[in-house]
Amino acid sequence: MKPFFVYLLRCADATYYCGHTDDLELRMQQHATGRIGHTAVRKPVTLVWQGGFEKREEALAFERQIKGWSRAKKEALIAGNWPEISRLARSRQLGGEGTSPGQSALRQAQSERCGERGGGVGTVALADQTLIDGVLAGQRRALAKAITLIESTRGDHQLRAQQVLNALLPHSGQAIRVGISGVPGVGKSSFIEALGTWLIDRGHRLAVLAVDPSSTVSGGSILGDKTRMETLCQREEAFIRPSPSAGSLGGVAEKTREAMLLCEAAGFDVIIVETVGVGQSETTVAGMVDIFCLLQLPNAGDDLQAIKKGIVEIADLVVINKADIDPRATAVARAQWKNALHWLRPASPLWHPPVLATSALKREGLTEFWQAVEDYRAVLTPGGEFAAKRQRQARAWMDQLIDSGLRQYFRYHPGVRETLPELIQAVEDGRTTPTAAARALLGRLRDK
Repeated sequence: MKPFFVYLLRCADATYYCGHTDDLELRMQQHATGRIGHTAVRKPVTLVWQGGFEKREEALAFERQIKGWSRAKKEALIAGNWPEISRLARSRQLGGEGTSPGQSALRQAQSERCGERGGGVGTVALADQTLIDGVLAGQRRALAKAITLIESTRGDHQLRAQQVLNALLPHSGQAIRVGISGVPGVGKSSFIEALGTWLIDRGHRLAVLAVDPSSTVSGGSILGDKTRMETLCQREEAFIRPSPSAGSLGGVAEKTREAMLLCEAAGFDVIIVETVGVGQSETTVAGMVDIFCLLQLPNAGDDLQAIKKGIVEIADLVVINKADIDPRATAVARAQWKNALHWLRPASPLWHPPVLATSALKREGLTEFWQAVEDYRAVLTPGGEFAAKRQRQARAWMDQLIDSGLRQYFRYHPGVRETLPELIQAVEDGRTTPTAAARALLGRLRDK
């Protein structure tokens, strides 16, 4: 039986990368040529440890364990010093040596808050530290719980979520973030399942954040994207999290950015964000991913109609899906889209969006698609534009949170809450203009 290997690399920036494979020689070649997410921008890498396992499940379990280890434990592993590994593990459990400063501070802050509420000191700290350790170990259950925590609107949950995010933030940022959007019925879920299975077979770990549309009447969401990825759901290397959009502008759940960071901390090196059906305002996903892919059908309309859709202007990659249904229509659609994109200014002067054809049903075009994703990163990374794009996204994210916080402060301001019902009635009755009412409400913010 062919063995599975768990391996540890030392990168050029002195960080460590842990992975698994059934072909170690091929995997080292992929790392050397920059075809693996984390090490692509951290070359050269050196193989410092490897271990063989009879079963894939055993290799995955040990890989997840190593990813949760401190630097000291990894160096002890390289030296073959198992007694030192055991000693560090015991020290970590006692909150001593082997615990990072950020995690120690997290324990202290959480314990203090527990004491202030009169609860058992350390209870919440222990639960959150266990959650953090579980995420770093790649445990899908812990990751799901962490995402649920950050999605909660309870005040105490938000305090805990921020501490968990702060502890996990240094472990994020290594994955390639791919946004996929398209009209309903274009086959986004089928395409992602085919692509995800293809990526996993080549050694990647995949996290899919699927955003389902919420009802504008009831606020409910079916959350059916996961049920359409039945095969992918069964893979240990995949994590699929459906979330309701809850009316969020751009079709992306409010906490998707934080969820991406958690998935990266859990060791997933490919993050896919699937959005609801696109429209001229459904472009928020482009502001949080590295490459934005637009899926279209062969008979989606002429090139003039394509130009009208504002979403095309920010697309880094256009894919004609379900190409097997009508090859002639697919060829025409590709030509039309290429013509449409020719007249639009690309998002980056270094990259002109290609137009590809795929078939999720027949698993065709997946190699070309992923090659385009890797080419995109390879083109934008050397000049610093890839990193600069993430920096711009982080600043924009901060601005959005400030705007959201100010709106919340406005709505809960005592003066505004007191005056708002009367002014709403006045606007509805036509006794005042919306502009005058808005100015009056904003004026109440200056009241002491």
